[in-house]
Amino acid sequence: EPIIIEDKDLKIEGNTKLNFTENSFIYIKNGNLKINEDKNKNVNNLTILQSVNNDWLGIYVQNNNFYEKSIINNAIIRDTKSFNHKLFKLMGGVNFFKTDVEINNLKIDNSFSEDQINFINSNFIINNSTFLNSYSDSIDSDFSYGIIKNTNFNNINGDAIDTSGSKIKLKNIKINNVYDKGLSIGEKSNVRAESLFVVNSGVGVAIKDSSNLNLKNFSSENAIIADILSVNKKNFFGNSEAIIYTINEFNEKIFLIGHGNKIYLNDNLLETQSIDPKELYKLERMIKNAI
Repeated sequence: EPIIIEDKDLKIEGNTKLNFTENSFIYIKNGNLKINEDKNKNVNNLTILQSVNNDWLGIYVQNNNFYEKSIINNAIIRDTKSFNHKLFKLMGGVNFFKTDVEINNLKIDNSFSEDQINFINSNFIINNSTFLNSYSDSIDSDFSYGIIKNTNFNNINGDAIDTSGSKIKLKNIKINNVYDKGLSIGEKSNVRAESLFVVNSGVGVAIKDSSNLNLKNFSSENAIIADILSVNKKNFFGNSEAIIYTINEFNEKIFLIGHGNKIYLNDNLLETQSIDPKELYKLERMIKNAI
């Protein structure tokens, strides 16, 4: 049966394993999720949330009052699909709405949801975590403030990090084998990043639709379409701007920058060109399907 909590916190202690059936989920309204609340006490005691068969409906924390915060420490969450219940249809396997969240040493694996974790109008910190084997995107931040650091992504079938209307800080991020974009910045997002490494992607970093990026120490290898892409995807947004500093050799990298957008690489303004985003993404799919 689903776990439904209202006006209280759900606390899950260390060294606990919860096995969920296909139609079960965790829903918390006006409360918080606290897994291994004392991160120093249960360092070696992993808490595991997983499916008993193939998948389960995941987690939705809806705390409209920003009362205290949700905490996840030393945990594994796997086998989630999108939180699709008769009352809610959410894109994420793990969802936080209007919630303060602190996450340390979390592993999210084997997700069948549109987003492995989705933050909506929330404030969050993710540290020392791993995201693996996602059907689509990994982290989706919508109108949120977040910090992501010391975190790895591997085998992601969408975007590793996708932002819309958000302010995000990134540090020490490693992304490997991502079908679409390593970092996708859109819809008036503002991202500051340091030490971002992307290997085997469709696009290393995409900046779109009135967004801004400040990036230091960036490396991209084996990008299919572009290491850096800047386009206007939605007509009701304006141009974007990025300032990128890197110690890596970039002579052979691919830059696709639509007219009106600005990208400075090591203080040099890069050339722009006419780009049709729809045709570009069609080309990306064709190349990837051929591979």
